Amino acid sequence: MKAKHSISLIGALILLFCTGFALGQEAAKKQLFVIHEDIVKPSKVAQYEKAAKNLVSKLNEFGISGVNYAAAATNDFHYLYVTPVENMAELDKNTFAELESKVGKEGMKELWKGFDGCYDVHKNYMITLSHELSYNPENNQMTDEDQPYRRWQYFHIKPEKEEAAMEIAKKWKALYEKKNIQVGYRVYIGGLGAEMPLLGTVQWGKDAADFNAKNAEAIEMLGEEGTQLWEKTLAITRKYETKEGGMRYDLAYTPKQPLAEK
Repeated sequence: MKAKHSISLIGALILLFCTGFALGQEAAKKQLFVIHEDIVKPSKVAQYEKAAKNLVSKLNEFGISGVNYAAAATNDFHYLYVTPVENMAELDKNTFAELESKVGKEGMKELWKGFDGCYDVHKNYMITLSHELSYNPENNQMTDEDQPYRRWQYFHIKPEKEEAAMEIAKKWKALYEKKNIQVGYRVYIGGLGAEMPLLGTVQWGKDAADFNAKNAEAIEMLGEEGTQLWEKTLAITRKYETKEGGMRYDLAYTPKQPLAEK
């Protein structure tokens, strides 16, 4: 994590990834994230996770306030670190400057050294969460820690079909609402550093078995309308990818809130 600086569209994330998709008043309904992704060598997973946990330990030890990231991992050893940001200007910040002031330059070198040799590829990109396009029934909350399983789907849209993709995404949400589907999903839009145009979805569950059972029920409820909408989705998609994995709460860091004064 070295930070140099299914037939339904909704079977899935993106702990994911602004093009012409989001304009004007839509911006108020969207949330921006930066993703750091490490593609870890299978033989180096143990070393990598040890280094990642060591970093979290140091952040906790010094109560660093300027760092905040969720963590997830896919079954093919892609580790994702998700940080909410207000705007692109925040990309210029040295996120770990506060920690370096505590442990010193040599101390930081030692922390980063733990990741050496663990991966040949890592990347950063931005995604935008669209609340307007996402579907989240009240009894199915993504933030519940007893729902760590994730399925991500990536729809690489044909360049000339961006507008159509947005309309289809709205139709998916309307269909889920009409059928009162109890499986939620979030929709993300690809931004700077992502392979665009991109729409991503993320779904969640207690584990793979729990998710698959609920998703199978949802597909049945969507019926022929879901089948037809899926076909329309594929017609505007040039490449489709899906991944499974889960949240890694042990690799994430959130600053502790200061105790309220008595």
